[in-house]
Amino acid sequence: MFRTTLLILAVTLAACTSDTIDNTGLTDPGTGTGTTDPPTNTVIQYARDVQPIFNQSCGGSGCHIGESTNGVSLGSYGQVTSSVGVQYGRAIVQAGNSADSPIIDKISGQPRFGSRMPLGQGPLDGTSINIIRTWIDDGAPNN
Repeated sequence: MFRTTLLILAVTLAACTSDTIDNTGLTDPGTGTGTTDPPTNTVIQYARDVQPIFNQSCGGSGCHIGESTNGVSLGSYGQVTSSVGVQYGRAIVQAGNSADSPIIDKISGQPRFGSRMPLGQGPLDGTSINIIRTWIDDGAPNN
């Protein structure tokens, strides 16, 4: 009886394994960083991938959609790429260099200046941050 129960348990556990890996739980919500990267075979497109993140997370009263707050407006490609953050004194997007882009600093962990964005909300998930980061590193194209 014991051997039969052990055999059934072993077969059941073996059947529960999967060949796929779900990275959705690997993001540290305190920093918004993690291992959840956009698919490597997909070109990040501003209109399809980046602007919806801004629309969903950066709107509301006193925010960056439909108005400029601290020099930053995120309502369109032109506004995003021409915004100069008051706290940083330079463009928030440094095309080709996400590591030096103030927008990445503001949405990742503890920013050098002010508060993490989006203000008053939970941090962006690692996938969203990596989509924005990849778009910037790819030259911040208007595609």
